Amino acid sequence: MPCQMYISIPCESGGVSEVVSIGFWDYDDWDQFDEYHPFDDEDFKSGRDFELYCVRLLQCTGFSNVRRTGESADHGVDILAEKDGKLYAVQCKLRSNSTIPRSAVAEIFTGKALYGADEGILMTNSNLTRPAHMDAMRLGITVWDLYFLRLMSDYID
Repeated sequence: MPCQMYISIPCESGGVSEVVSIGFWDYDDWDQFDEYHPFDDEDFKSGRDFELYCVRLLQCTGFSNVRRTGESADHGVDILAEKDGKLYAVQCKLRSNSTIPRSAVAEIFTGKALYGADEGILMTNSNLTRPAHMDAMRLGITVWDLYFLRLMSDYID
């Protein structure tokens, strides 16, 4: 199971930035990734199907008031949800055989600000490029990638 670690990152000015939550993997769980998982059977025929799956996943993991935004001009935000008094802007990226570029991180960062959300989440059935991961860490965007979605899918009813 992934663990959460909280760290504070020193700023160039000598101060300390916000506390950041970082997920990391236990090697025992990493080895299990090669095994079959029911998430692998999910057949997302369109981005809309994946968005609906993400809505269900958020609802089953304690988010409330989960709603999809409009189909067009959503500024990179597909879902808005609330948890623990915070508003979350979520972008869903469905990929069949490509990684998620850093432009997706920029989209959700901008969309988060435009919707007035407290937090941004990028959910994907794929993985991010290394520059995209670096941008997500710097901008405070939480990433739910393929590995994390496989673990979280166990919570779906």
